[in-house]
Amino acid sequence: MYPQEQEGLRSNVNAMAMIKIDYDPQRLSLPRAPYLASGGRLFVYLLDEENQKAYQHDVFFGNSEGNYIVVERGLELGDKIITSSYEDFKEFKEIDINPEGGRRYD
Repeated sequence: MYPQEQEGLRSNVNAMAMIKIDYDPQRLSLPRAPYLASGGRLFVYLLDEENQKAYQHDVFFGNSEGNYIVVERGLELGDKIITSSYEDFKEFKEIDINPEGGRRYD
């Protein structure tokens, strides 16, 4: 492959490298969490704390950057979302939330 022997290179040797491409700390990003895998489509539950509800809200994600995923469109800085798994309620467009967390038992 090389016309001349290259010093320091040997055949059948593996190497690993991590390359960061287009990292911008100013871009809006979210932590990678169970909500990314449990929805089945690209949405998040956007919190409306005043009315104690959360609504499905479409988002468009970009590249993953380590433990974060870039939000291309659909959220603004300061928006609050649910980051736990959506598996138990993903079929609902709107859900009631309990500000204290946990489950409500009536």
